[in-house]
Amino acid sequence: MTTGLTIKYRYFTLDFQFMQSIRLFGYSFSGFQVFLSLWTLAALLQSYFMDLSGEEAYYVLFARSIDLGYLDHPPMVAFATFLGELVFQNELGARLLFVAMSACSLYLMYELVERKNLKLFVFLSMGLIAVHAGSFLIKTDVPLLFGELLFFYFYKLYLEKPSLKYCVGLAIAIAFMFLSKYHGVLIVLFTLLSNPRLFTQKPFYKVLFLTVLLMLPYAFWQYENDWMSLKFHLSDRSDISFKWSNVLGYLFSQPIVLGPLVSIPMFIAVGKRRGLSLYEKALKYVLIGVLVFFFLQSFRVFIHKHWTSIALVPLFLLSYPYLGEREKLQKTTILLGKITLIALVPVRLYFAFDILPKQFVDSSGPLHHWERWSEQLDSLSSGRPIVFVNSYENASRYQYYAVKKAHTLSTFYFNNTQFDYWDHEENIQGTEVFLINHKRNNPNFSAPFDADNRSQIRYVIVPNYRSYARVDIELSNSSENNTYVFDLGETKMVEATITNKGNYPLIIDGSVDMPVVLSQYFLKGEQQFGSKVVLDSLFLASGDSKKVQLALSAPETPGNYQMRLGISCGWIPATINSSRKKLKVKE
Repeated sequence: MTTGLTIKYRYFTLDFQFMQSIRLFGYSFSGFQVFLSLWTLAALLQSYFMDLSGEEAYYVLFARSIDLGYLDHPPMVAFATFLGELVFQNELGARLLFVAMSACSLYLMYELVERKNLKLFVFLSMGLIAVHAGSFLIKTDVPLLFGELLFFYFYKLYLEKPSLKYCVGLAIAIAFMFLSKYHGVLIVLFTLLSNPRLFTQKPFYKVLFLTVLLMLPYAFWQYENDWMSLKFHLSDRSDISFKWSNVLGYLFSQPIVLGPLVSIPMFIAVGKRRGLSLYEKALKYVLIGVLVFFFLQSFRVFIHKHWTSIALVPLFLLSYPYLGEREKLQKTTILLGKITLIALVPVRLYFAFDILPKQFVDSSGPLHHWERWSEQLDSLSSGRPIVFVNSYENASRYQYYAVKKAHTLSTFYFNNTQFDYWDHEENIQGTEVFLINHKRNNPNFSAPFDADNRSQIRYVIVPNYRSYARVDIELSNSSENNTYVFDLGETKMVEATITNKGNYPLIIDGSVDMPVVLSQYFLKGEQQFGSKVVLDSLFLASGDSKKVQLALSAPETPGNYQMRLGISCGWIPATINSSRKKLKVKE
């Protein structure tokens, strides 16, 4: 559709066939170049003015302790943040590479739709919440989606001509995805399922060999660290349990992640597609496979909304040709994209600037003035080391804005974090610490202190702080399918190996004012269903191991539980000292 409008002013000429071309200072720019430049400029400004979220600050700490891997993520998010901070030492620097990858992702998307129908491309992409969020946030999904687009770009070329250069491109894209987020495995898996003949082609094994070669350093890091990332994601997360709320939450959240509004015509278009090529067949397999996989996983674990973001790429690429050929559906899609864009502009402005009245801000999750918050914490703590209970986000924010060390205490019903593998805990043993508990009421903590950023701080001063997250307890093998089976209220003696990996002695003594004891906890998800002290006396020097007999008990109610062992000091919640074990209580 052509408007026939041309605007000229001195050095500026705009041929308006939805920004068909722009001439500025003697140079000609395509409409897409103008769109991408404006989009990137908006992302850079947002990145500069917006405070870091807790998760983003956590990734900045990754970058400042650069390694080949981390407990909960591969290293790409750290590498990208590290490179950005070499350019600017502020929020913009931390986000710089993510802005760049987001812009490159849009470029690849436009290439993959063969540079057709710019107006549809602009409003369809601007109608996706994930595209907005990924343009200015430090998220592991940003390099993952960039790697996914790179993968499909080279896969399309590979299917046309499986030359060595496309094999190299595919291997780099696959390794990039794997080093960004483990969900990249699903993209490769469902692509292979869509085209089993790949296994009979020699070039495929070139891709396989090169990918393995690129992944060897990371695999070696996992081996050296006892495969800790695999163990964490497969068995040690706190949200591993069946809940109908997880299943329903997944089903109701996906329209928001995959749109929200433009996903309706996109799915209609995908459903109408027929006669798919091998490339398009791979897109369809990945789209359906990812959504079904995470639906099935929702019966086992809580699914974070953004985990399915990898389904957006095949959804976009599959629906685009059909939408471009159907004028009525295309107009509807563009309208929905415009509505979404208009609705998101004030949201993005609020993310960058504190423009809402105080009564509309949730005290548990403010977005602004975290530097002022860190200054207030400094004043309240009077120079004491600061420890946050189950809040790696706020510990990370404090470290970023105060430029001082902080620690987070991961307790038995929560998850371990990378803090448990740094040396923060070891440096504060036996000192007087400022312990903060934000989200749970506890009589041992003070009444909430209202910080200037509208968050609440509950704290207590602990004179002789001790915690033992670096102590590892390994139970002997269970008797039935990796499950401990007990009768109601039964007690069994189970052999365990306790290893002190910290650089200070473990002294379990239940007789002092702040007793240190080893307890057994019965859990379902993040809920505690009981506990029992199983060891109240032990001395273990740094680096030593000892086999002990523990009297493990069963709850008084039948059912399936998870069991964890933790060491507590007085009223302070126990740390995570064992992996989660399945516990079945028979009637």
